[in-house]
Amino acid sequence: MPKTSATPRSRAAGKTTAGKTTAGKAGARRTASLTIRGLDAGVKARLRRRAAERGHSMEEEARQLLTRALAEPETGLASAIHRLFAPLGGVELDLPPREPGREPPTFD
Repeated sequence: MPKTSATPRSRAAGKTTAGKTTAGKAGARRTASLTIRGLDAGVKARLRRRAAERGHSMEEEARQLLTRALAEPETGLASAIHRLFAPLGGVELDLPPREPGREPPTFD
C-alpha cells in the first residue's frame, strides 16, 4: 500500500495514526480514528488512571481494550456457558433409547 503524504499524529514509526497507512513490523496496514461522545466522566477517569498505571496514553489504553474485547470470537449463549463451566469437567448422560412414535389421531 502506498504511504499517505499527511503528517501522522505519532512520531514513532509503526504507531497507529488516524486514517493513514502506517508501516510497522508486520508491514503496512490501514488505520482509522474514532471519536466517542457522551462518555461518562467516571469511565474517562478510570481509563486515565489505568493508562497511567501501565505507562501509556489514554488513547493507547482504549485501543488495547477495544482490540482485546473484539478479538474474542463472537459466540452464542450456549458456547459462552460451555466456556464458563468447561474447567469444572463434564457430565456424561445416559440417554434413554428412542421409542417408536405413536399413531397420529384421526378426526373422523
